[in-house]
Amino acid sequence: MILALWRAKTAYPWANEAWFASPALNLLQRGFMGTTILESKGSWMEGMDRHTYWILPLHILTQAAWYKVLGFSLLTLRWLSICWGAVILFAWYALMYQLSQDHKVALLTVGLIALDDHFISVAALGRMDAMCAGLGWAGCAAFVCLRQRWLHRAIFAGNALVAASCFTHPCGALYFAVLSALTVYYDRARLGWREVALAAAPYLAGLGAWGIYIVQSPAQFWSQFSGNASGIASEFTEFSRWSGLRAPLTAFKREMVRYLAAFAWYIAPNFWWRFQVSILVVYAFGVIAALSTPSIRCHPGYRALLLAGTVFYVLLMLFEGLKSSTYLVHTLPIATALLAASIFHYARADRSAFARRAALAASVFFVGIQLAYGLTANLVPRGQWDYDATLSFLRQHTNIRLPGRRSWGAPNWHSNWDSTPISSTIPGWVTTVESGRTLLWPTTFTVAGSTCQEPATRRFTSTYNGS
Repeated sequence: MILALWRAKTAYPWANEAWFASPALNLLQRGFMGTTILESKGSWMEGMDRHTYWILPLHILTQAAWYKVLGFSLLTLRWLSICWGAVILFAWYALMYQLSQDHKVALLTVGLIALDDHFISVAALGRMDAMCAGLGWAGCAAFVCLRQRWLHRAIFAGNALVAASCFTHPCGALYFAVLSALTVYYDRARLGWREVALAAAPYLAGLGAWGIYIVQSPAQFWSQFSGNASGIASEFTEFSRWSGLRAPLTAFKREMVRYLAAFAWYIAPNFWWRFQVSILVVYAFGVIAALSTPSIRCHPGYRALLLAGTVFYVLLMLFEGLKSSTYLVHTLPIATALLAASIFHYARADRSAFARRAALAASVFFVGIQLAYGLTANLVPRGQWDYDATLSFLRQHTNIRLPGRRSWGAPNWHSNWDSTPISSTIPGWVTTVESGRTLLWPTTFTVAGSTCQEPATRRFTSTYNGS
């Protein structure tokens, strides 16, 4: 929690946070759920300034209630994600205790997840991913923990939580697949039409509630939802959402690239940052050890964990075309759980001295390297963004004097990471910022509300002065 709160305070603002906060803020302050921060005319986003259909509604509604209590700011948005990160940890403790029947394995799993820098990053990010994962894993944990004594309660509670995950982000469908696989694995002999009806009820209730909102503008719903589902990946990459189904081998290669990119293999400026991939190597050894050790592989609880991991990794590989590192919050806990099971197995007193030393060394190395990179990321935020100085520069060098000190421009301000130029427009002058990717949507963002992304003062200043 401390690392996540620290990361929430130091991490630069990301455009996604503004996009997903806009409809919640409008709902709270103006009574409608529109995304007014993005220009939607002439695109599949047509009408989103009045109705937000391109993203699922539950995170928006949760944000609105959260802002009602704590007020609106970038930090309060991130605090919401941190709370859901805590839910993920509680869910994994319950799940791993039930699967392993050992509190030590459960505690080790939660401890390793909590120290993972990618988990901390997503838990401190104002997106819906942590909420989706929290609800999804809570649903799986509820089913596994309740099924032996109260099957019907387990089915209803598990599917109610997973249904909420599905109405938070499309990745919730992966938890539905995992929960369905676990249900069949454990209780296929006890399933009948009554159990199917209990499982379906939360999804039908959610669809009914969402349908009331959809009927306000069915055409806009279809345009936005289908456009996001089928087209947004191809706007950022050369691949579409469904590319994995057409070329599974390519999807597998791109999945490997996703993980290597997340661990800075391609963009590392020096050996220290490239060495971050050693974390991925430890994860890989943990999974391989679990698969190659008969007492782990044949353990009923760990076999269920391996089943869940197989379903999750294969479906994410085939159906997620953008290959965003943000989605690692869904998959890395599975690898962490298998790593914890392997460490605990080989650290037992009845194992050889070499096995015990290797397990201890892996644990110490993993914890140390995670803390090293996590603390570095908090102490030296990526790119050393100087957010306040950039906003001060804008206020000094533009003639805008609107209430609330609003500035207008592109949704993303980047430092010079890439070579493709984009254009940013502010009323009164135009400048070219050498960075980033193709500008997709011009937008407006509030300076005082901290809802813009990645300003880099030196690059922006020098470019502006040369314009």
